[in-house]
Amino acid sequence: MVRQPLDASPFQDIVSFGRQQNGQKEEIRIGLSIAQTLINRMSEGVMVLDPEYRIVWINDQALNLASLTRKEALGLYCYQVSHQAIAPCDSPETPCPMKKTLAQKVSAHAIHEHVHENGRARYCDVSTYPLLGADGQVVQVVEVQWDMTTELSERFERRTRALQEDLARVVQEDKLVALGKLVASVAHEINNPVSSIINFTKLILKGLREGPPTPEDLADFERYLDLTVREAERCGEIVTNLLTFSRQKSPEPGGVDMVEIVERTLVLMQHLMNLSGIKVVTRFEPADFSVWGDYNQLQQCLTNLLFNAVEAMGGGGTLTIRGQVKADKGLVCLDVSDTGCGISPEHVPHIFEPFFSTKSDTSGVGLGLAMVFDIVKSHGGDVLVRSRRGEGTTFRLLFPTRDRSAEQDKEPKR
Repeated sequence: MVRQPLDASPFQDIVSFGRQQNGQKEEIRIGLSIAQTLINRMSEGVMVLDPEYRIVWINDQALNLASLTRKEALGLYCYQVSHQAIAPCDSPETPCPMKKTLAQKVSAHAIHEHVHENGRARYCDVSTYPLLGADGQVVQVVEVQWDMTTELSERFERRTRALQEDLARVVQEDKLVALGKLVASVAHEINNPVSSIINFTKLILKGLREGPPTPEDLADFERYLDLTVREAERCGEIVTNLLTFSRQKSPEPGGVDMVEIVERTLVLMQHLMNLSGIKVVTRFEPADFSVWGDYNQLQQCLTNLLFNAVEAMGGGGTLTIRGQVKADKGLVCLDVSDTGCGISPEHVPHIFEPFFSTKSDTSGVGLGLAMVFDIVKSHGGDVLVRSRRGEGTTFRLLFPTRDRSAEQDKEPKR
């Protein structure tokens, strides 16, 4: 009997299969190593969680965000690390995306505020993705956290700058509307002293041409020249105030006397008050009315209030400006009262809203009182209003005194 040679192919297949397995294991190991390296190099934090919310794997970025070592993080619940909480997120403000992923086997997303042990809050874009087992059930969940705090801050700053620029343009438009009204009024007001200057000069010139002046003529000439100088100074003051009001420049905070602002603004508006049949009464107690702020903004604030009062007293009336200093509270109080038509109760809560107006004409862009509110608030003050339909309105402006503002500036910022 001849022995048949042994067939080695099954053994070769086993050896080949073993080699393939080893090669596949090596490929898997290399693939896992590459994946882990890439994930660790990601700017996003990545965690792998079991269905009980425990961390089974975490990358370096997530460890940095949580200020933990890998040994400390593994085995903790994700909500312990992210929210310093003892239970999963369960509120409308911070919905838990993992709950949806576990329940529906789909990816989910939410924006969370994460507060770390040092008290620093960070805003994270959180997304969760299901890892399904052979039976189709969720065995693990991958959570990816993108720290968007810096980008949000930059976007907020850019948006804030854009809004400030837009507001500055709109404010200037509103200011130009007020300036136009002032110019129309001041043009008539300046005309009177200019006419007086011309007449006095003509009288002096006529007297000199008639011959050598007598002592009586010289006395008259001196009186005429004195009146001319005073009228010219008045014109100069009006023009200076107009230029100051119209100038567009960055806020320059400093010590400001509110009484001086009232007096200068009334000089600009005196002719308009006369034409409108409005009597002006000012009452200031003897005190220091200095506040810390920007002169132009405060003058614009008062101008808007006075225009509002003039428009409310279409048939004439009395405008009263009272000032007092509440030293015990560190406040400068300025009341602007008119005897006009008043404000309906349903309108009072809305009068400081931008573009809100009860006027049917196009006398402005609807920013007068909104500007008053914004300027006063930016100076650390407050605006109160008291009005009754048919009986007039009083706006009360409250500003910190200059000394109180200085003390607040010295306090540490929290």
